[in-house]
Amino acid sequence: MESDKSNHESKSDGSKSDGSKSDGSRSDGSKSDGSKADGSETVRPKADGKKNIFRFFIGLVVSGLFMVLAARNVDWSSSLEAMKEANPLWMAGGVACLLLTYVFFAGRWVCLARSSFALTLRDAFSFIMIGHLGNTVMPLRLGDVTRGVLVARTTDGGMVTVFTTMFLEKLLDLVAILFLVVWVMLHVKLPPVVQTAAGFVALSVGLSFGAVLVFLFFPIGIKKRLYKLERKLPKKLVSFIRNITEQAGRGLSAFKNIPVLVFSLAFTIAAWITAAAGTLCYMKAFDFSLSWNVAVFVLVVINLGSAIPSSPGFIGVYHYLAVFALGYWGVQKSEALGYALSTHLLNISTIIIIGGLCLWIKGIRYQQLKQLKQLK
Repeated sequence: MESDKSNHESKSDGSKSDGSKSDGSRSDGSKSDGSKADGSETVRPKADGKKNIFRFFIGLVVSGLFMVLAARNVDWSSSLEAMKEANPLWMAGGVACLLLTYVFFAGRWVCLARSSFALTLRDAFSFIMIGHLGNTVMPLRLGDVTRGVLVARTTDGGMVTVFTTMFLEKLLDLVAILFLVVWVMLHVKLPPVVQTAAGFVALSVGLSFGAVLVFLFFPIGIKKRLYKLERKLPKKLVSFIRNITEQAGRGLSAFKNIPVLVFSLAFTIAAWITAAAGTLCYMKAFDFSLSWNVAVFVLVVINLGSAIPSSPGFIGVYHYLAVFALGYWGVQKSEALGYALSTHLLNISTIIIIGGLCLWIKGIRYQQLKQLKQLK
């Protein structure tokens, strides 16, 4: 992709696209290794580190609690037997559906980014897999942050614009989950806890769409407020706010382009249908005599619980939610846990292998991946 090349090449004044100069220093006087040009070290606040450690610890505790709940009163011999007897062909079908789901997500991101920055399908898929790899192996689910930073550094989109398109991705996913919830409700009564979670999702979607519509279709009011702020606040701060607002507007412009919005919705629908098909393949691998509607139900329950803090890889929470969802349809807990352990291990392994391959193709080392979370 040409934008990749142009952004990695040095500019005529010796500076690079990430703001650093050829001698390793940045425009603010600091070097890329975190030290300043005069040789002094840049001191990072310890409060952020303590907060991150605390969040990571909470995630581990939550994962442990959910794993205990999932494994309580389980006949482990039955769970292991179910794992051994799982049909490998159906399991392979589930993995194929998982990868195809990510391809559809990549296509959607290309559509959303089209009006603001150039992104190929191959690059979109690679960065999505790298992001999921980050969520799997890094604490605090920093994979999405890593994905956004990598794309912002290798395209001309700008950090805010890139993250705005990612926000639209999440919004479309929430809309898709709501539609799946409605679909399931037409066939079965949802448990109260699932209804409550779906209600929070509906509220989030409504508020998010409201904010997007205000930002897109009432720009005059926003400009007037910025003009008033310019007389009260420093010009640099107002200029900074205006720059962020303009970048966000470029990222949200996809929602003003009807063809782009239609294609984005089509990719979203295709992705979630494929994900449900993958869940159905996994259930058939364990010889669960359950229907398509049950596969959608299991998919919805697991994704509604994705907001629960947990350790990297969604360990514990995934297992408990899978056991809960399958148990609602009469599957024995021991067999359901065998399903959860096998499918989670297979999904995680696929993400690590494909994500690692994408890292290698992009020439990014894991150490560089971890350093992206330290951006200031």
